[in-house]
Amino acid sequence: MNRYLTHAMILIAVTSTSCATALSEMRVNATSSVTVLARGNHIPHGAREDEPLAINLSHHVASEPAQVTAHVRVEPDTRSRFLTIEWWAFDDLVGGSHPISLEGDRSAIHHYYPIKRIEAGEYVVTALLTRADGTQVKRQTKMIVAGEGTTFDVNSPLIAN
Repeated sequence: MNRYLTHAMILIAVTSTSCATALSEMRVNATSSVTVLARGNHIPHGAREDEPLAINLSHHVASEPAQVTAHVRVEPDTRSRFLTIEWWAFDDLVGGSHPISLEGDRSAIHHYYPIKRIEAGEYVVTALLTRADGTQVKRQTKMIVAGEGTTFDVNSPLIAN
């Protein structure tokens, strides 16, 4: 029963800024028995047709070694030329990026990219859309990958923002 309470507290802290600040003294210990604590929708939250870019993840909390799929929606636009999906950890600059070429309004609307073998840590996943006129649109989401014995502080910049 205690394990389920811990999972619920992590999920609440990750998905709600107000809950994270209310639980300021809590520390959570993630073990290898944790497989998946939260699963995101495959359609980006709040993605409206008038928004040029939206990103969501298949999992926002997972255990190491994680595989997470980034789902990016790019609104058709003749200026769209390049999409970059990046994932970087806060503490030790572990991560990477993946470039995707676009052909303006003839490009696919939905792009799926699997991020494989992710090590334990707190990550920011970014979608960066570059247009022909030099303008850029950026969207970010958060992800936690738990390893054996990993401890996360709910006051971390990842959870609190």
